[in-house]
Amino acid sequence: MAKTVMYAQFVGIPLTIILSLIALFKKEEKKMLATFGLILVTVLIIVIGFFLYLGTHFAP
Repeated sequence: MAKTVMYAQFVGIPLTIILSLIALFKKEEKKMLATFGLILVTVLIIVIGFFLYLGTHFAP
């Protein structure tokens, strides 16, 4: 289960960044949704990085 979540994040975060950037530069798309997507991806990257830091530095 943990590996499935890891692979989903590995594929999902770059995909979300790419789709949000495409939506941000399209003229007819709503800018607020694209901006919200980019903010959400940034928060997810920070959280995952924090957990990776905890996992590598505080492992028994």
